[in-house]
Amino acid sequence: MRANLDEQFSLEVSKGSLVDFMFLFNKNIGAIYSKNLKGTIFGSGSFLNNYHSVSNQNKDKSILFISQYRPKNDSGIFLFVNGKSISYDEF
Repeated sequence: MRANLDEQFSLEVSKGSLVDFMFLFNKNIGAIYSKNLKGTIFGSGSFLNNYHSVSNQNKDKSILFISQYRPKNDSGIFLFVNGKSISYDEF
């Protein structure tokens, strides 16, 4: 990872240099490099992430229930399930 582009491009020798291809993380980085280097830019992303194939298999579709704590209120009915009222004490 380069934090300072002056590392690569501080010398006058590097101005206007020619490369065949630049494989860079994205086209925005390519725009920065193209100010100093001439060549074809490929925004290839991360080689490490591109190494692993993405599986398009159907994944198990399930519903996750996350319980919530609700403080007891004074009303008699806490919730309705299938049209039946349930009090907080029954819950």
